[in-house]
Amino acid sequence: DALFRALPDADSRYAIFDHAYETYDGRPANKLFFLSWFPSNATPYSKMAYTHAKEHVREVFTGVFDIMARTTDEAKSLVTGEAESESDQEFDDDDF
Repeated sequence: DALFRALPDADSRYAIFDHAYETYDGRPANKLFFLSWFPSNATPYSKMAYTHAKEHVREVFTGVFDIMARTTDEAKSLVTGEAESESDQEFDDDDF
């Protein structure tokens, strides 16, 4: 939670973090995540610069899960694997 609180509201960032969790059968486990943080309030220049540089930064880190988020709720749901609330979905399942 400290990582998500530290992310700025109006600027892009990269973050690598180790997420500790418990498997369905109770074993402790860890996953490394490479988070690309692009909040809606970030300037287009910031988003473009970070997107362009990502390839070069990302190639240094192997064995990590790549995620991109615009909100802290979105980032948390991607890390934990839990779906976002129904109100955050753009389309209903019946739309397809």
